[in-house]
Amino acid sequence: MLRPQDNFLKMYFVIVLLSALYQTLYWYVMLKWWWTAEINIFSQDITIQQISTTMVNKGLFIALPLVFVTSLFVVILLKELFKRLQFLADTYEFYKK
Repeated sequence: MLRPQDNFLKMYFVIVLLSALYQTLYWYVMLKWWWTAEINIFSQDITIQQISTTMVNKGLFIALPLVFVTSLFVVILLKELFKRLQFLADTYEFYKK
């Protein structure tokens, strides 16, 4: 469990790194799928490279900032959850005696 002296920024940094790693793997899998699928969207003459470029641009400019915002909310929720779990553990120990 996290203790009160644990740093909020360290926790945020770890969650941001994990979220960024997940996004990177997601982009890799999607781009790999688009390159091997060789399909045209809506039967237009759109190349796979244009599709992948659009996906990367959307990922970099839309999804990446959401990683930081979502990570902040996750950290806040985890801190509150750990406080409540610690309270439950303390009350359990109190009633156990």
